Amino acid sequence: MEHICPQCGKTFERASRAAKFCTRRCYELSKRKLSEAETEEVLARYLAGESSITICGDFGVCHTTVLNVVHRAGKRARKNTDYRHFTLRENAFDEIADEETAYWLGFIYADGYVRVDGVTLRLKPSDRGHVEKFLAFMGSNVKVKDCKSYAGDTVFASCHSYRLAARLTELGIIPERGEFAKTVGVVPPDLHHAFIRGMIDGDGYITRSDTKYTANIGLCGKEEAVEWVRHILVKRAGASQKPRPRRRRDGDCYEIAFGGRFQVGRLADWLYQGATVYLDRKKQLADYWRTAR
Repeated sequence: MEHICPQCGKTFERASRAAKFCTRRCYELSKRKLSEAETEEVLARYLAGESSITICGDFGVCHTTVLNVVHRAGKRARKNTDYRHFTLRENAFDEIADEETAYWLGFIYADGYVRVDGVTLRLKPSDRGHVEKFLAFMGSNVKVKDCKSYAGDTVFASCHSYRLAARLTELGIIPERGEFAKTVGVVPPDLHHAFIRGMIDGDGYITRSDTKYTANIGLCGKEEAVEWVRHILVKRAGASQKPRPRRRRDGDCYEIAFGGRFQVGRLADWLYQGATVYLDRKKQLADYWRTAR
């Protein structure tokens, strides 16, 4: 669970929602109070253009303490965009009008993490290139970072923007996958294939057996989302009506799967029609079944 330490500004993996600081030292520093002279110096430095993160490090306090000094003085605290050092297309999801936008909306719904101040994509190291594709779509020049933890190595990138986060929340993308009806409601029917492709790339699979000539394509998620995908694939892509969403043992998660090389090839044809963005390793499997029928 990714979190930003309010004391030092570092991003860290917290063990529970109660963990607010990255280290014990940061927690202890957050309790420090400023003297009257220090308060005046903090205010003067902030108004001169220094960031709250820089100032709090020099005085050994939490950055929110610096902002509280500014507010009590009747001054306006700067927004992130006032001193942002990276580029970002904050209006990327204002309209879902093209294949690429529909794809990334589906991917974020399935495997993104939307916070109050932005969105994060976290994938396994071999999928670093896909995170870079997302940053290119967002017009962002932030770097992809590596993370090592007990749960396994990952790569991630975060796009910080309250405006972007508010828009994605408005579209129903919130923790625990939110309100699917709001999300899919803004996707035009002619872009359903791109949206579903994004969902499958985010939290689905395409398989190929090394010992048997078998194929499967499937998706995991909330019941209403999985049922909607099933309905569209049956109606628009010629999928079999027999598979039904089934609840998995690992929680409130459902799965739908379609098997058979002919059916998987047919579904791949529909999902990848005119595709310009995709997860490379799943595209390779899709291309194999499209030509192996």
